[in-house]
Amino acid sequence: MRAAMLDRPGVALRLMVAHPITGSGLWQVRREPQRTGNEAVAASLLLGQPEEDGAVAGGNGDAFATPRVFARLLTLSDDDVLRVLAIVMAETVEAGSAVIEALGNHLNVDMAACWQADNALFDLLRDKEIANLILADIGGKRVAHGNVSRR
Repeated sequence: MRAAMLDRPGVALRLMVAHPITGSGLWQVRREPQRTGNEAVAASLLLGQPEEDGAVAGGNGDAFATPRVFARLLTLSDDDVLRVLAIVMAETVEAGSAVIEALGNHLNVDMAACWQADNALFDLLRDKEIANLILADIGGKRVAHGNVSRR
């Protein structure tokens, strides 16, 4: 089977995409939960839902789901399979990781175009400890220490 797939990379691609969607005995993929310790931030990210609707990745390893999804992927064009792959990857890449930084730099992502401040951010910024940590990160420890509120 392995040698046969070497000659059919399109089939291998479709089988590879099916695995993170459905899971298997060897593939266990989880969606990025966008977890946070702050309920306001969680509600902001998840729109008040416990889980985002319509997720593609992160199946439970159902032995029959993988062949079903694989069969469906075999009917799709390469471009459509790559779009599905992009969705699966976007759902499963770890937020806040070094790879996110590398990906954002490579794609020249302009966060201002796809994100705007909301009440969750402003509530965090009003917290003096958080504000001092941000100041230390941007201006350095000396600047942060010089601006710490003494009250």
